[in-house]
Amino acid sequence: MLFFDTIKRLVDEIPHASGCILVDRHGDEIITYAPENDYQMKLLGAHMVLIHQRLTAIEKRMNAGKHHEVFIRTDNVYIITTPIEDGNYLVLRLSPTPLISFSLAKLRKAIVDIVEESQ
Repeated sequence: MLFFDTIKRLVDEIPHASGCILVDRHGDEIITYAPENDYQMKLLGAHMVLIHQRLTAIEKRMNAGKHHEVFIRTDNVYIITTPIEDGNYLVLRLSPTPLISFSLAKLRKAIVDIVEESQ
């Protein structure tokens, strides 16, 4: 399945990663890999699109340039989400971890792989 291997590898290679989803600009699932809770990843993906849309609106008003990764930290989960050039979004869920730089590097590599796969 297109993109599945890339997303699975991303989750498997990052310690404490519990799921990843690729969603379209409407928040609809393209592909998900979440061994523990598939539904929760779908819900998270849909909500992250709303955050990206709000940030895009702010960027236009402030002439700030485009945002890249968005990092959200709560008591129980870390979320790293990023737009992909074709209007889709990649969302990665992690347990609280000190490996944020490592996780961001892996996420950026997965984006390159997804863009190459889509061509």
